[in-house]
Amino acid sequence: MHKYYCGLTVSQRNTIRALQRIEREDDDFERDEWERVLKQLGEVSGRIATLATRMRLTPQSRYGARGADTAARSVGDGPKPWEF
Repeated sequence: MHKYYCGLTVSQRNTIRALQRIEREDDDFERDEWERVLKQLGEVSGRIATLATRMRLTPQSRYGARGADTAARSVGDGPKPWEF
């Protein structure tokens, strides 16, 4: 499963580069090609997110509904990281 995850991340990076190339090099780029690559990026990103959850790489995979509620309540009242 880890090999598949790594392969998908490489595929995602390549897809992002392809999308950037289309946008950078073609002032009048083909909308169909751009939409196809963007759709591919969405699919690959979705697969990565699913695998990350299944492999317990994301916080979401560690909590059920009750556990997430308990964890959210246990957060301190201090400033949020984006409020610094």
